[in-house]
Amino acid sequence: MLFKQWDEWAEPRHHVDSLAAIPPNHRNADSLQEAPLPLVKVPDTLQDITIYEQIIVATRVLMPLFPKEILNFTSLGNIEVKLNVSEATAHLVKTPIYKCNERTLIIIVDENVMQVCPIFLNVISKTICTMFGNQLKFLIFGTSDRISKIKTINHLNCTLIPPEFITGFIGSIISDLSLTANSKFNGFLVPSEGPLGFEKLTLETMEFLIKEGGRIVKTIDSNLNLELYEKECYRNWRLTGTTIGTQSGLYI
Repeated sequence: MLFKQWDEWAEPRHHVDSLAAIPPNHRNADSLQEAPLPLVKVPDTLQDITIYEQIIVATRVLMPLFPKEILNFTSLGNIEVKLNVSEATAHLVKTPIYKCNERTLIIIVDENVMQVCPIFLNVISKTICTMFGNQLKFLIFGTSDRISKIKTINHLNCTLIPPEFITGFIGSIISDLSLTANSKFNGFLVPSEGPLGFEKLTLETMEFLIKEGGRIVKTIDSNLNLELYEKECYRNWRLTGTTIGTQSGLYI
């Protein structure tokens, strides 16, 4: 399989900064800057990962699939990525990590093209793959506005057909896992509309995700009430306004 990382930003790969990360009063605020890579800090609770078997990775727009109200989440802290732009300016991105049971980790990544620079997402992806890539099974949930129907993907097969492709963090982690020896992953890619971090999903897509999510969380918690789980997922999606039709207007 061949995966090519695409980005919503137009900067060359050798640049590690974007214009959004440079203060307006910087001496070279009109150009991209080479800068040190962001520093990564991993919580001490993840020093021993041999007790886990799988890790679920999703972006924030799909967080309603994992309602904290009925799933027994335990916070393990945050993967912190910090970039020091100058002595007085620093950018910090925190990615929460949860333990769902004694065998499963869940990581929710916040994609936001207005606030989070691509280099942060790339560093988070590489950190996750370095820590867990050849030890845990990955289950990935992602969206793309470059596909027209639901796609599946794993370490052996990909149903994407050119010119379909994926961007952002999900594209980065699938690319990194594909280059990681002995990695095993399965994923679901669903069609969406809108920029990264502000995607909208159709009702049909939501129904598929909730049914698939229910099947997966049932393997995590055999005592889970699926009817309650589905109701909570729909409620959370209505609250976040992620469904096409719940909000009107144009993307500007």
